[in-house]
Amino acid sequence: RNPTFGLTPITGRTPRSLSDISCIRGNNRTGVEQGKIAATSRGGAALANEFRPYAPDQAFLLPQAPREWLPEGHLALFLQETVELLDLTPILQKYSAGRGPQAYHPQMLLTVLLYGYCVGVFSSRRIAAHCESDVAFRVLAASQFPDFRTLSDFRKQHLAAFKALFLQVLRLCREAGLVRVGHLSLDGSKFQANASKHKAMSYRRIQET
Repeated sequence: RNPTFGLTPITGRTPRSLSDISCIRGNNRTGVEQGKIAATSRGGAALANEFRPYAPDQAFLLPQAPREWLPEGHLALFLQETVELLDLTPILQKYSAGRGPQAYHPQMLLTVLLYGYCVGVFSSRRIAAHCESDVAFRVLAASQFPDFRTLSDFRKQHLAAFKALFLQVLRLCREAGLVRVGHLSLDGSKFQANASKHKAMSYRRIQET
């Protein structure tokens, strides 16, 4: 027996890699390739369980639309359609033709940032990490991986335009019936009181008394 892995090498040599272990385990198993594994129930009877095919490395035979990875009515899909209706002229007019690599599309960066705000992800580093691991972020980014500095610089350069775009999003949400817009008043008036300054006590003073 191998003291490291606890396997009995059939090939007569010690397994040195995961592929060697897979070959040894594959030679020792029977019936797994057919999708059937013998299991024993509490009563001692043998059961044959058939599982669905599991092949993480299997490539798709036909191309899939990324939108199909998310359920219908998902927030990311609604936000994507909303940003397509926005007027991005204040942002686009700051871009000019020049040399160097192609920039990420402003619509993609804006959509990713807005979705991050909606789900409580505000850090540029976390948004960049979610573009690689989170399905919704990856769909909105079209399988592109913008760097956190790109997201941070985009937010700083177009901060003024973000305020105007927020109003557009708010109007679209109102038309869609998602929010109710009204007038909210905050009273910040100050009135002179007849309280004695000597009677005012701090939290520490209250504890002492």
